[in-house]
Parts: sequence; structure tokens; C-alpha cells
Amino acid sequence: MKKRMLAIISSLLASIIFMSQQAVFAYAENDEAMQYQRSLYLENQLPKKQTVLPTDDELFDRFLKYSLCVTDKDALSSEQLAMCRTIFLTERSAPQLLLCPYARQTIKTGVAPERISLDNQKLLADMTGYSPIPFYPDIAYYDLYAAYEFGQPSEIDEYWLDDNGRERVVAQAGAGGPFYQIRFDKMPDPEEADRVADFCFGNWVEQTDGGILYAGDIQAERWIENHNLEVHTSGFWEYIVTDDAAGTAQIIGCTLPNGSDVEPITEPVILPDKLDGYTVTGISARLADTGITKLVIPECYTNVQTFVNMPYLKEAEIYAPELELSDGLFMSCPKLESVSLHVKKIGLRVCPRCPEVKSAVITSAEEIACWAFKDLSKLEEVTLPDNLKYLGQDAFSGTALRELTIPKSTEIVGVLHNPYIQKGVLIDPLTAEQILIADEDCVIKGYSDTEAQFYAAENGYTFVSLDETVQGDINADGKISAADAELLVKWLTTDDSVGMTIWRAGDMNNDGKLNAIDLTLLKRMLIQK
Repeated sequence: MKKRMLAIISSLLASIIFMSQQAVFAYAENDEAMQYQRSLYLENQLPKKQTVLPTDDELFDRFLKYSLCVTDKDALSSEQLAMCRTIFLTERSAPQLLLCPYARQTIKTGVAPERISLDNQKLLADMTGYSPIPFYPDIAYYDLYAAYEFGQPSEIDEYWLDDNGRERVVAQAGAGGPFYQIRFDKMPDPEEADRVADFCFGNWVEQTDGGILYAGDIQAERWIENHNLEVHTSGFWEYIVTDDAAGTAQIIGCTLPNGSDVEPITEPVILPDKLDGYTVTGISARLADTGITKLVIPECYTNVQTFVNMPYLKEAEIYAPELELSDGLFMSCPKLESVSLHVKKIGLRVCPRCPEVKSAVITSAEEIACWAFKDLSKLEEVTLPDNLKYLGQDAFSGTALRELTIPKSTEIVGVLHNPYIQKGVLIDPLTAEQILIADEDCVIKGYSDTEAQFYAAENGYTFVSLDETVQGDINADGKISAADAELLVKWLTTDDSVGMTIWRAGDMNNDGKLNAIDLTLLKRMLIQK
């Protein structure tokens, strides 16, 4: 593990030099006027990305917690800390908006993720579309000019085949990729050149400061042509067998009636856990314009698509503890009112363009991403699970939520979104003064001396303690004494920022506020004692 981390650190450092010398050549524009406009735009925007807090160390510590999810800096080994610093410098010094997902995941879990393999032609073929790929790219960079022109950045992912990035697969969702790159220090021998030519077509060679760069489109289409999978039908589901030995299948089609005149289905539609003896692990079938009013996904599912344009859908329940929800799970479902989620991870914007969502019951999830339920204006009821570790920035902003109970298990509240474009401006959450998870009038409920209390105090939220209280024991030392009265006097007369471990213990008449009446009642209690 230690050697692998050192290798990743070295390769990331090398990538800084390599990427600063060479643009993403496959997507580079040849038009000089376009390049000039792009450079002007980046000149105006990137300084915002480089804004720092009073010291670099302060910014780095903030980066560790709210971006890399490191809760104990002192527990990091020297190699891990060096990797964190490398990620920090790489992402903030690159000439374009850039992230290091592979290294980030290594820090987060302590284990380097699996790398992509050129032998998996089906996976490479899948990368031509929008399906989530179960691998972490080493480098993910964004075309900010595309954001300026089209409203959002275009993401390009590099999946390295080894720790030094000599060979890589580059993909852009929906762009017809992927393609293959390999870099040589000098012109390769004919046998190696033939190997590259056999693997991909449209080969081209480019001389760079780092050596000779070969690249070409991967012939993943051949896999599709040579592996025409048989489509089976069971009931109104169409499926393919994904692994005959393991006995697994994926739903790829649905024959339920659909269209503008379809009738609502009053009974819940429960996705099958088995079809003809095969365990169903995923669904990529379109359910748009069907009459489904309630959709239930069972525990065996590990991969689901985005469900779009379901006009009658009102309830959705997912009981799949190993499922990591992709971004935009339910989209443009105008009648959707409630979601119940028992999953491993919740992605960005769970219900975009679903204006009627009022309730989100989350019974299991280690992580809720930034913006997960943002701008659902009618959302007023949210239940968070006891195993929640990370809660993202603006997860509930723009909702009707007025109180939120955060469990003891939560290690970080306000995990930051990566830099993003908003109305043509590059936003860097790392340098923002506040990290909001909900609107400012939302009351945070939680337990004393937990992340919930620390977060609420730092960001100006009203905090309500759920600890058991002993009326009069304001300093929570287990007894009622003159010290409690002194603390209340100080809070009332000199400094209302004086911390009270459990403020409700001082609310002697239970009217929801602290004032001179409470002080009088407390003194009376002490005299009677």
C-alpha cells in the first residue's frame, strides 16, 4: 500500500508537468479566434479559483476536511499527507478546472481502487454513452469555455492503466469515445507500433516535450458487433444475461403501455429480483410515459438508470443497500411526492424537475452528496439515517425544510462541491465564507459535542440539543450550583457568545428563551437547595 501511494504521488506530480505542457490535444480547437476567446475567458475566471484564505495552510486544512473528508489530519501517515498535498496543488494549480478522483478515493478509503483494463471491451463500449462507469478516473478535467457557451462544463475523464499514466483511456460521455493514448520516450519499435495499431484505428502521432504520443479511437464497437446478446422476455420485462456463471441479468426493456393516453397503474410496480432463475442486478430500461404510480426497487439491485418523464409516479421506494445512486435518479416526474431510500450513497440532485416532492425518508446511506435535494421547494420532511457519515453542501438548500436532525455518526457536515459554473462565473466553494446545507432559518438538531453542534455554531444555524437535560445544570457538570447562575449572568449581561453546553437547561420556565426571569428562577432554586 505504501509503495502504491508513493507511485501515485510521483505520477500525479508528473501529470502536473505533462498537462501544463500539453493541452488535451484530442479536443483542442484549431480556430485561432475560438482559442483567443477561450483564453480571455479563462484569464477572467481562473483568478477566482486561485483565491486563498489568510494562509495556504489554513486553506489546505479546510480542503482536507471539507473536500477530501479527512477528519483527523494527525492520523495521516507522511505518505498520505504528501498525497493530500499533491491533490491540493494539482487541482488548484492546473491551467484548467481539474480533479483527481482516483487519488481522492484512495485517501477516502485507504485502498487504491481497481484500474480499468483494455481487455474489457464491453466496458469500453459502454463508455460511449452516459452509463456510470464503476472506475475512478485519475484525471477529470472540464472545458470551462463549454460552460460559458452551453451552461455547463464538458467533462473529460482519463483512466490510467498504470500508476504513471503512460497508457490511458480517455472518455467523454456521449461524445462517441473512448480513445486510447500511449506515450513513449522515443519512437517505438515496429512490433509495439503494430500492437497499438491493432487495438485502435485512426492512429495519429504527436511529438510533445514529454516524448512521442500515440493515440487513436478504441475499436470497442467491434465488441458490440461480435457479441450480439440475446434478449429474453419475462412478463413485461426484457432482459439480457450479464454473467451466465454467476446467474445475473439486467433489465433493458419494458413492454408496459406508454403514451399520452396511458392509464395509471394503481398497484405498486415492484421490479423483479429474479427473471427465469437469474438474479436481476440492474435496470437500464426506459419507463418514460408509463402509468406507474409507485415504483419499488428490491435489495439485489446494484445499478439503476435515471428514470425520466414518468407522468404518474407519486412514490418511489428503494431497498438496495449496496446501490450508489447516480446523479439525477428521478428526473421530470411532475407528480412525485415522496422517496424512501435505503442505499449506500446518494448522488447529486436526486429529483431534478420534480416540483411536488414533499418527503425524503433516508433509512441507510453513508453519504449524501452536495445538492442532493436542492431547490425542491415543497420538501418539508427529511429523515436522515443513523449510519450517515458525510452530508454535502447545499443538500437541502431552497427547500421548505425548517428543522433537520443530524445523527451522532455524521463525521462531516457540509462536504464541499467541486468548483462549478454559475451564470458564467466560476464558483470555488473552498474559499466561501459559509458552507450551507439548508436555508439559514432551518434549525439543526443534534447532540452536544458532535459535528452537528460544531457545524451549526460555525455557520450561524440555531442548534437544538437532543441530550437529556437537567433543568438548571447549564454547564452540564452534573450538578446545579452557583457556577450555573454565574454562567447565565455572563451570557445575559456581558457576552451572549458564551457557550452553553445545553442551553435549554437554563430555560427555567420553558418558554423557549433565556432572560432575567430564568435567572430569578434559578437563584430561587439554589436558595431552596
